[in-house]
Amino acid sequence: MSKILWLDTETTGVDAFRNDIIQIGYMVEVDGQLMEENEILMRPRPDAEISAEALEKNHFTTEQLNSFQSQSEGMYKFESALQRHVDRFDSRDKFILAGYNVGFDDKFLRAAFKRNKNIYYGSYIMWAKLDVQSFLAKYLLDTDTILTNQKLETVCNHFDIELDAHDALEDIKATRKLYQTLLQEHNYERP
Repeated sequence: MSKILWLDTETTGVDAFRNDIIQIGYMVEVDGQLMEENEILMRPRPDAEISAEALEKNHFTTEQLNSFQSQSEGMYKFESALQRHVDRFDSRDKFILAGYNVGFDDKFLRAAFKRNKNIYYGSYIMWAKLDVQSFLAKYLLDTDTILTNQKLETVCNHFDIELDAHDALEDIKATRKLYQTLLQEHNYERP
């Protein structure tokens, strides 16, 4: 059984230990079928650094952040979603984390799990990751295509995929569609 956790985060900066996740957008795919999609909004911890540039990018205000649920409440909801699809005590029943430049999100997710000591990351998610940027690299090599940059918004525009950039749920929906486009239109094999 294949289980993919499509995930994107919006954060208060780029340092997983000084900044916090403020939005998780996720989609649960089991054997190619979309089982669940949702977003979780969380306010940063009081000691978390908040970059004005990050807030401008993800279109949140400080007032909005203050109205979100706490990190612990948000992570509890996220863990509950993971538990609906994975038996955390079965070492063979784990998600593959998928996204666009998913290493960034992985670092933040690991830090958030670590801060919420009652949650162990490895109970739900494998070490292996599916990064759609790797499939893009193959496409660029195969087609000799040159893009102005490799930002998700630029890539989605290239493939005519609709995207409201810097909203975690919208970003991950577009990422999954980009992955499917690369698989279908360019005959790349699904792992």
